[in-house]
Amino acid sequence: MKRTLFILWVAALWVSGCSPSSARPLEFTPSATRAGTLVAFLGPTPTVTPSPTSAATLTPLPTATPTPRTHVVRRNQDLWGISLLYGVTLDDLIRANPDINPRAMSVGAELSIPAPLYTPTIDPDNPPLPTPVNLGLDVPNCHIGAGGGVWCFSSARSQQEFSIEGLTAVIRLYDQKSGEIQTQSAYPPLNLLPPGGSLPLAAYFPPPAAQIFEASIELVSALPVPPEGNRYLALTFEDAQKKINLDGLSAEVIGELALSDLQATAALVSVAAVAYDQTGQVVGIRLWESKNPLAAGQVLEFRLIVYSAGAPIARVAVMAEAIP
Repeated sequence: MKRTLFILWVAALWVSGCSPSSARPLEFTPSATRAGTLVAFLGPTPTVTPSPTSAATLTPLPTATPTPRTHVVRRNQDLWGISLLYGVTLDDLIRANPDINPRAMSVGAELSIPAPLYTPTIDPDNPPLPTPVNLGLDVPNCHIGAGGGVWCFSSARSQQEFSIEGLTAVIRLYDQKSGEIQTQSAYPPLNLLPPGGSLPLAAYFPPPAAQIFEASIELVSALPVPPEGNRYLALTFEDAQKKINLDGLSAEVIGELALSDLQATAALVSVAAVAYDQTGQVVGIRLWESKNPLAAGQVLEFRLIVYSAGAPIARVAVMAEAIP
């Protein structure tokens, strides 16, 4: 064994003697150091868990104060419909306007509107409207006049078992050339729409109005007549004569009216003549109103001429109403 170790030691010396006398030293190339500043890492930000406390009490918002308003009476409006329009009671509206005659209001009269029953809206000048009673509306029948204006007519048909009042609608003309939409309010000549009856509606678009257009109509208001109060009086036609001229462009209506109730007196009597063409469309409306009251037992004579805005007149219907 010793001999073997000796032989290995001698061989190692012999190998080292055969190597070059001087070994090349190792060289190290320094690498570039990235510029920058060391920032200490602080670790995640600690969070604080709040201790349980009672919920904060909300501060109530200030209650809106109703703004006093003034309403200008329009055609075919009465106190009942105006009270529904603004959400006030009829009694409160009458008390707020002691100088106004509830049965004979003039167009343009100003009414003081008391505080409403509902919460005021953001815009006090535009209170929410009551939902109108469901009615059927005919497609508007429009005619272009000689001066460039447009007359539009429609009919409102009721299938209800109660009377309706305060009927208004909006007729729109879509100009097929410019794409603009013109709007006008449409009103009936009378205020009362009896159960199962119909009332014509009319709107006039002054020039310059659209000449090539599509017409549409939308119901705005239709209110049920309150069952109490006897707001309208029944009338009887004693005599009514209708004469259509040969050209069909006008018709004359002459007749007499009397109250059915021998104990009542009418402050205002209105008569409407409605002209229809052969297709049953309204082509003209004319309204006549009495200048004097009508007492029980009296006979009121009326005469009026209705003109056609379009096709020749085929028939004329006469309707009337009396307000006590």
